[in-house]
Amino acid sequence: MSKYKKQNGKGNLGFTLIEMIVTVAIVAIFSGVVLSLITSSSSSYRNTSSSAKVQMETQETFDKIEDMIINANRNLYYFTADKKAIGNDIKGKGADNSSGGKIFMVSSGDDSDTASQMDDDDDIAVMSASNTGTDNIAIGSGNTGDTTTVLKNENDRQCIVWEKSTGKIKYVHYVKKGNGWKRISQDDEILATGILDFRADISKALSDKIVRFQLTTQNGTKKIDTLHSVSLRNELGISEQIDIDPDIDPVEPTPTATETPAPTPTKEPTPVSLSLNTESILVAAGYNGLKLNDVIECTVNYDDGKNPKTLTASDLEWESDCGFANVNSNGELSVESSAGTDTTGCFDVTVKAPGYQNISAKLTIIVARIDIVKPTGEYRVGDSKEWECIYKENGQAVTTVTPTTNVTKGSQKVENYIQSAQAQGKFEETDVGNWEITSEVNLTSRNGVGIVQTATNFSVGESIGIGQIHTRNEDAAYVVEPGREYECGVDPGLDFIFALDGANFGGATETIEWGIKGGHITSKRRGENSPYLSSHFYFTVESDSNGFVIWARYTRHADWGLGTPIEMEVYAEREVSVIKDAKIVSTLSTLKVGAQYVAAMDITIRDTQGEKVIHNVTNESNDTIIHWQGMFKLDCFENDIDEYTKTFTVKSPPPANVKEIVAKLEKWKYLVQGNFKNLLTDTMEVSVKK
Repeated sequence: MSKYKKQNGKGNLGFTLIEMIVTVAIVAIFSGVVLSLITSSSSSYRNTSSSAKVQMETQETFDKIEDMIINANRNLYYFTADKKAIGNDIKGKGADNSSGGKIFMVSSGDDSDTASQMDDDDDIAVMSASNTGTDNIAIGSGNTGDTTTVLKNENDRQCIVWEKSTGKIKYVHYVKKGNGWKRISQDDEILATGILDFRADISKALSDKIVRFQLTTQNGTKKIDTLHSVSLRNELGISEQIDIDPDIDPVEPTPTATETPAPTPTKEPTPVSLSLNTESILVAAGYNGLKLNDVIECTVNYDDGKNPKTLTASDLEWESDCGFANVNSNGELSVESSAGTDTTGCFDVTVKAPGYQNISAKLTIIVARIDIVKPTGEYRVGDSKEWECIYKENGQAVTTVTPTTNVTKGSQKVENYIQSAQAQGKFEETDVGNWEITSEVNLTSRNGVGIVQTATNFSVGESIGIGQIHTRNEDAAYVVEPGREYECGVDPGLDFIFALDGANFGGATETIEWGIKGGHITSKRRGENSPYLSSHFYFTVESDSNGFVIWARYTRHADWGLGTPIEMEVYAEREVSVIKDAKIVSTLSTLKVGAQYVAAMDITIRDTQGEKVIHNVTNESNDTIIHWQGMFKLDCFENDIDEYTKTFTVKSPPPANVKEIVAKLEKWKYLVQGNFKNLLTDTMEVSVKK
């Protein structure tokens, strides 16, 4: 019993040393596996998170650049940190990173300023090949297609700045304040970090409207180059000068062993020039009392290039020696209503700053005016409605501007006069009375000053009779011959005769005026010293002329003298075509014995629209005569044939194998005047076979 108790007590002492060692070893192995898994997962998470951050910042940078370029409408700028212009420095695989920071900038301005800035030669800037470095390619100045005009009046600039020392890409925004640039926010907007290199290519911006960008980033030990292209929406220029200085780490220049120059004594800055906020302004003809100091901003520039000063009205004096405008020393401007023609379309005004070494600048005043050329004077029922209104700037017509027009007959407004005149409408009985037309343009819509306006008055009277223009061989004739002189008047027997029922054509108070519309005509008048119906009108048709319209206006005055009131006025027109040539037709070049042929000619004329009209002519009646010659005189034809035949039959071959047929047009019913001055002739060679 005692032995049993001792053995049982020995078995309850706990774990043995071996058991403890094995347990600890198992726990250690298990803990190591768990720790390794946790470490690996954490490292993988950090690497994935870092890569995602780099990709996101890179994409955000490209998105920001793309938005800037698409919205820009002035210029592109691409420079090194020390402000050397670059055209293309996109690197190839394995190339080294850039040695210093970069600046990429776009500029914008108001679209309304674009058209007025293209005529200043001083504003042309071209990327020069002299800026080409070892790791950048500039745009060639010798290629005309790569030049562009740098437009003024930029008012917004946006910059992408890459700092090599920090690896940061920043976005900096500037706006125009007076004659300088001001950052919108002093706190930089960081677009990306850890950027090893930034490069761009603007060499295709003008030719292909494409800009490329390249960012170099790092993922672990691997360097990644990302290339992105942006298509331009607007026409942009390329500038080789930059006048702002965003914070950036510049390329450190290589020190040179030069002596330290002696300090230069500080001197007061000297005024060197006077700048205006615009080179020209548009002013209405007849505008009075424009205060130039209210619309023009003048700035003094100093020789140190710093701190330009905006002047007030008390600092300035104005002057001009223009003969059709006046400006006093206080800048009050008045323009005469007669200004704005091709010789009075613009003038210069000089502004001086007496308190600043009397520096000066010139301002160009461009004058706008409106001229209503037609209608004017007196019209009759049946006359064509007329409308010709010209808006001018600097004496030149501007067809893109449509003036606001008001048409009245008496006190009644007429809505459709201009549309009716443009559709070649005519005055009717309801149009009789006095008319007025006013036109105006508010120049604020053209960035100008004032309202330019004009007016015309005219009258419409009752119709009195209907005139006609006849020809000497009745009204069927309407074709004339080039090279012949034609005479017009009221006497019978002339080529063109004006006729009017009830007119005696003999009174001292009657006049008639002839004229030509269209065609290529040489005209003249005889008896110019006499204004009455004894005067005759002559014209000659040139060989290259198309058809035309001949017109006549008969006027009868109340008393002797052309200045007296008009009792009667009648207008008449007649369309005239021009004969061009005559050709033998309906005849084969080879004739057969026993066959019958038509002796005919084709007469080609051109009407008033320049269209060709062809008439086939034969000897059918006495009003048309074609004289046939040549082989018709031989006895190989039927006995009844003559030189004025309509058809002919070949009886036998002529003595010789080849002969000529000659046709001369001597008379034609549609031809003005009975006989030609120069007979229209055509010749054809034919042969006769059995």
